[in-house]
Amino acid sequence: MTSHKADQLTGLGVVVQPVGHLLGLGLSALMIGAVLRLYEASGLIWVGTLAVTLHLAWAETAAIAVAMVWLIAVIWMAVLSSAMPHRAPMVDGRDWAMMLGKFWLLGTVYTLLMGYVGQSLAPWRLKRTFGFWLRLGVAWGALGLGATIRL
Repeated sequence: MTSHKADQLTGLGVVVQPVGHLLGLGLSALMIGAVLRLYEASGLIWVGTLAVTLHLAWAETAAIAVAMVWLIAVIWMAVLSSAMPHRAPMVDGRDWAMMLGKFWLLGTVYTLLMGYVGQSLAPWRLKRTFGFWLRLGVAWGALGLGATIRL
């Protein structure tokens, strides 16, 4: 009887874990879209973010290094331009640095989820192209939805 219950729990994990990873990916992409809108990111930043997401969806873990370089470049552009949200009150230097650190952490979580979610989808035995479109659809859809949020 115990092995039957263990099989049921394992079967449940095959469904729950990938769904949790996809939800985490969607939530992190939603927050990134909202942050890019809040900071009124340029078209170049949006196109680069969408291109890196496309590459991550296809190449998975092999694209993590490229995505991290993009993330660091965006954070450095924010640092060098002293980027501040246009509708936020002025903050001191420590708060500004903490915000940028949190954005870096958010981008890192998004990058790792995007890179590794394909492995958690493996038990579903999806075709590579379907898995690609699933990950890309969740990420791009959430980025776009996040861009519509007014903070």
